[in-house]
Amino acid sequence: MNTISTAAAPASLAQDRSVSARDVVVASYKFAFGHAKGILAAIGIPVGLAAVVLLILFKTYFSMLAFYLRSPDSRLASLTMSATVAGVLIWLLLNAIASTRLARYIGGETLRGWFDFQGMARGARLYAALLRYLLVNVVVAAMCVTLVSLALQYLPPRDALYASWLAQASFAAFAILFWVRCGLLLPAVAVNERRLVLRRAWELSRGQFWKLAAVGIMVAVLPAVLPEAAGELLIWQFGPSAGQATAGALAAAAAWLATDPLALATIVLSLSVSTALTVVLTTIGSHLAYRRLAGLL
Repeated sequence: MNTISTAAAPASLAQDRSVSARDVVVASYKFAFGHAKGILAAIGIPVGLAAVVLLILFKTYFSMLAFYLRSPDSRLASLTMSATVAGVLIWLLLNAIASTRLARYIGGETLRGWFDFQGMARGARLYAALLRYLLVNVVVAAMCVTLVSLALQYLPPRDALYASWLAQASFAAFAILFWVRCGLLLPAVAVNERRLVLRRAWELSRGQFWKLAAVGIMVAVLPAVLPEAAGELLIWQFGPSAGQATAGALAAAAAWLATDPLALATIVLSLSVSTALTVVLTTIGSHLAYRRLAGLL
């Protein structure tokens, strides 16, 4: 049986509604390794499609970027940005589908096909929640950028510099708080409930910030950073040196990334692996923490 149930959960998770970071992390990795075959069957197709989207996205982006840096043009810049945003949204949708299917698998559901209405509705709910989550971050970031711009315009240089640092630190603090309080529980809440997802995640995580932060570091940050760091190291170890950050050097680097299949494959593979690991472990950890916080364990 693949579901994370009360019997399968550590005993310490069944005593009260507070989360034990250690038990959640251990249970998440144990479930991931113990059900690798079932997890792969649940998310293999959307993760594979997401990798294809990434390949097309990076190929298009680096090609357009190389052209733009050699011959700047506002229309080309707008087209590049539009193509990039569209690619990212499709990529995000495919990962939301993967997370939804995995959450249903964790809950013990039988995945009968790709177009069942219930699964599509849950995936749409998670995707909408992710978009709202990103929108909140974008709005707060825009507010911080506006404050920095006003500070640079109306304050003395030293005060403007301090204001800039304060605005950046404030956004970083908000992003971390919002991720721990809302982002980490999004997959489980969106799949298991029909309430306002962000608000419900915020309610459930009240008083659990440091424990959920520890869980997030182990199931989301580390799985994302390690493969991506390895890929970046390979790219810049064997790729041409950009030297000074001039437009010509950057254009040459972008052109190389767009035309070198090995370099492009390395980027896509490292990012796809890191994303897949993060989706798997975050969804499992989110599901287990949610069940504890919602009183289901």
